[in-house]
Amino acid sequence: MGWIRRYKIAKFGVDDAAFSEPIPSPKQNLWRQLFTYQALSLRWPGAARAALALGIPGLIALLLGFENEMLLIATGAYAVISGEGHPFRYRWKPMAIIGVLLVAGVTMGSFIGQEVQELVSETGNTWWISITVIFSSIVAAILVFGANSLRMTAPGIFFIVMVTSSSQMSSGLGLMPWQVGMWATVGAVSAWILGILPALIDPHAPERQADENLEKAVEKYEKSPSYAVQERHGASSALNTVWVALKDAGIISGGRVIRKSQSDLVARALTAQNQLAALNEGVTDVTGGTEYENLSPTGPNRVAIPHGRLTAPYTIYRSIHRYSHSTLTAQKVFWASILSGMISIAFGLGRPDWAIASVVLVLQWGLEKVPGSVRALHRLLGSIISLGIFVLVHITQPAAWPLLLILVICQFYAEIFVV
Repeated sequence: MGWIRRYKIAKFGVDDAAFSEPIPSPKQNLWRQLFTYQALSLRWPGAARAALALGIPGLIALLLGFENEMLLIATGAYAVISGEGHPFRYRWKPMAIIGVLLVAGVTMGSFIGQEVQELVSETGNTWWISITVIFSSIVAAILVFGANSLRMTAPGIFFIVMVTSSSQMSSGLGLMPWQVGMWATVGAVSAWILGILPALIDPHAPERQADENLEKAVEKYEKSPSYAVQERHGASSALNTVWVALKDAGIISGGRVIRKSQSDLVARALTAQNQLAALNEGVTDVTGGTEYENLSPTGPNRVAIPHGRLTAPYTIYRSIHRYSHSTLTAQKVFWASILSGMISIAFGLGRPDWAIASVVLVLQWGLEKVPGSVRALHRLLGSIISLGIFVLVHITQPAAWPLLLILVICQFYAEIFVV
């Protein structure tokens, strides 16, 4: 017996030999990490709504002769993505909040960018652009703290930071800040309507999809070799998603069913929950016992309906600590944004907003080492592909109609690959 093993047993009462499955290896297949598609459900319906949220108002803007303004509609149209997966009864809320933040960010960014460009023109000193870097970095840090505290899912607050930063470079369009905000509002309102519209066809589709995803995850966990940790985590996360969806849909409240017409969705969730508990009966924990040795898969503790998610004020309050994950991640994002933005200005690259957007995309969830490196590679490869598309567009100089079509297609695939 090695000294490390003896120390663990003496100090913590833990013997690695008691594990029923091997400890996951940190060395994983790089190709799999780069190209595995991490989604249980179809993404194309949400992607189609994201594309239409830009395409429909963009088409109307073109018909009215507003070609430059067409591009600004996209800054508000990103709001539709924040509603995906949520029940329609609740979906309007995150889309409205994100829409307001997008419009506010674009308007403030445009105002600051206009003032900074005037200072640069008057003095000839490009370091005035550092004001936009500081502003964007502060916005990014605050939003990243909130996103991690609230346990938001992808894409999080990335699009808010991206449009806030990039709008500071919109002074060349010859538009006033209020005009920039107005066109962003058009996109946000369009996104809100398209996000809610499917409720007229199938008002309970998101809740049913959450149940189906849970059943798939439990089935995958059951078929995994030695009940692998990754599959068990996926099934547990899907279970939590289902109960949150049923609570947001107004089907359950206070641990009981309040909308009897949708009780079949609750029954499916409870069946999958019991199946998951039964599978976990045989999982050995670090002490050598089973994780659920005192719980029967059919006992009252396993069939209880949870009360729902924690409130937003509480989740933010509990993260206000210097060593919380939210605080540490916000600090990383802030300093990395400042550094990358200042380096961009020093080298005369002219677009520090893209550097800050890249920082947020890679670091916003506080990923460490391997996952963070994979996310950075995703960003790098995506940027190279996007630059290639931009070069083709710049060379061919398409008219406004083909350009709108290209933007709609890009919007569609941005939502497809956001996972």
